[in-house]
Amino acid sequence: MAKAGRDFEEAVFKFVAALDPSAQVLFDQKVPDRHTKTPRQVDVWINAKFGGHIPIAILVSCKEHGARLDIGDIGEFYAERESTGANMGVIYSSAGFTKPALEKARALGIQCCRLYRHQPSEIPEAIFLNYFSCFSRIQLTVEKPKDMKEITTWDALFDTRLGNDGETVLHVIHREFREGEKKAIEQKPVNRLFPLPWETHVSVPIAAKRVLAVAIRGSWRRFQARADAIRLNGSYCYQNSAFTGSQFSPAFDTWDPPGAGRTEMTEQQDPGPVSNGLFIPLGPDVQRVLRNHFAGKPLG
Repeated sequence: MAKAGRDFEEAVFKFVAALDPSAQVLFDQKVPDRHTKTPRQVDVWINAKFGGHIPIAILVSCKEHGARLDIGDIGEFYAERESTGANMGVIYSSAGFTKPALEKARALGIQCCRLYRHQPSEIPEAIFLNYFSCFSRIQLTVEKPKDMKEITTWDALFDTRLGNDGETVLHVIHREFREGEKKAIEQKPVNRLFPLPWETHVSVPIAAKRVLAVAIRGSWRRFQARADAIRLNGSYCYQNSAFTGSQFSPAFDTWDPPGAGRTEMTEQQDPGPVSNGLFIPLGPDVQRVLRNHFAGKPLG
């Protein structure tokens, strides 16, 4: 029968072994008790060299309990570290630690860590996991001459051809929107996270030297990933608030605004530059969207 918590111990062993390939990381070992000289079992034992020169021994204990570790657990581990003669002690808990336990561990020089295995982030506020995404939006405004009878519907406007190359108005709107989208991203202020809105115009010549003006306005829908929707694979140390490993934001469709795992932000909300990630899906089919939205509608 497998030892209780064996999977958790193996997961911790594999993780710490990958942190320093030059260190000797031993799993489920027996080391001599410094007081009685009898062998005692340890979960993980690390032989390393500080600065590549000074040898150090690290004792790692793995606790897969349903509840957070408390002061008594820290005291027991401290006694174990002293008996093995380890230079450093690290204790991994699958459920975390109580506040008194962390205070005692700091006083005793014990490192308290939690291993995440594709789990939601439930770590202290000291570590910030920020994932954002934004999706471009389009708005059209038409200024037409009085008593204009040549173009009366949006479909007719979209199908009107311009210039000698015969491009339709819809195709020009699509091209201008994509270029405006690209410039907004390239010219994003350094003190902001999200690109700014933009505006451009298309002139549509009509008979008798009259012109119909189309204003194309681009803006952004903004989303932030919820902390409980972010998944972690790695190790968090409570003593220095350091996380080592991988972070995964919620998945979202690149053509539609994201749903589960994200919350929408207002246009006024901008957290400024962040290091974790901003996702901007590009290349929307503007022609299809406009055709569907304005199909059969009169040109107001």
